[in-house]
Amino acid sequence: MHQSVNNCRICGGTKLEPYLDLGTMPLVNNLVDDPRTTSEPKFPLVVLFCHGCGLSQLSVVVAPEVMFSNYVYRSSISKTFANHCAQLAQTAQREFGLGAGDLVVDLASNDGCALREFLPFGVRPLGVDPARNLAAMATAEGIPTIARFWSRELAEEIVTDHGHAKIMTAMNVFAHVHDLRSFIQGVARVLAEDGTFIVEVPYLVDLLKDNIFDTVYHEHLSYYLLNPLIGFCASEGLHVNRADRIDIHGGTLRLYIQRHPAPHASLQSLLQGEREGGYLSFDRYREFSKCAEKIKRDLVATVRSLHAEGKSVAAFGASAKGSIMLNYCGLGRSDILYTVDDTPEKQGKYMAGTHIPIVSRKILEIQRPDYLLVLAWNFFKEVQAKTAEFREQGGKYLLPVPSLHVV
Repeated sequence: MHQSVNNCRICGGTKLEPYLDLGTMPLVNNLVDDPRTTSEPKFPLVVLFCHGCGLSQLSVVVAPEVMFSNYVYRSSISKTFANHCAQLAQTAQREFGLGAGDLVVDLASNDGCALREFLPFGVRPLGVDPARNLAAMATAEGIPTIARFWSRELAEEIVTDHGHAKIMTAMNVFAHVHDLRSFIQGVARVLAEDGTFIVEVPYLVDLLKDNIFDTVYHEHLSYYLLNPLIGFCASEGLHVNRADRIDIHGGTLRLYIQRHPAPHASLQSLLQGEREGGYLSFDRYREFSKCAEKIKRDLVATVRSLHAEGKSVAAFGASAKGSIMLNYCGLGRSDILYTVDDTPEKQGKYMAGTHIPIVSRKILEIQRPDYLLVLAWNFFKEVQAKTAEFREQGGKYLLPVPSLHVV
């Protein structure tokens, strides 16, 4: 079900050094139907630094079929992310001449959230996502979606059946890919001569700066800086012409990749920041695990102290990052009453590893806790809006990163 990684997936180097070890973890999106189960698969979760190019990557790769063939995360549940996708579609239409009839392909399209925002421009949308449940859902809503993993072979089929794409997008999936070369070669086959491939990845600079170790899980195989990505794309005849830092998901790098070089000033600014910040040297990474350990100590001590005072604690967001936070900290059903989540497919199930029940927001009216641990901290403003009554009745929030604090 998994294989060890001995070479950098970008430069092929073998000088890989570990800097974060979160222990043995379950697959965070494999929710549990029966809390009495004892058969959850678990795998080591260790991050390695490549001394050759600066890429960070996990020490193991879990078979993607195990993680993605049936997927419970739905992009459309978050209004914040839907608004983000709408802004992206507007940028593509405004800056790259996207017009009626143009093909737009979204890789790892989930439930069609991003492609839905392109529809007002009269484009031909096409999604690709291996989760059969989500592909069927999107197709039923008018967004044709191919339920397969992206590959060079599928790229050939798309060119034959649909032609070349003016815009291709890959949001929060590039980090999931083990065979990056095959992935980018497929993109190069489908992308039109004047097309743009827009990639969004969690930015390693923000991960380290804000101590967001909970974004490390088995689906996220790689953790990117701009520097190695530029060289990798160039090796396949594609050019990273622009890079923007955006706030979503705790810090994201958006890349605009095209066939012909036209470098934007943003590239040099970011590359300089990576060099001067020491992100290409292993010394910058040595303290990261200590920051994770401090958050763990502080969160566990706070939850246990609140219980001692007779206070109750629940959580909000049965997210992947939330599962990592709870499992790493060893917080379970005796510590957390339940986890609220608005995704219908998650409700009635139990979180991986901890087996904390996942419930709808209605329970806040019936069994209101004193504190909500916000596991989906990247959508905190949205969580506050959804739980306004909880807050008005004196409820407080625990936010675990960049350091534990109470709101």
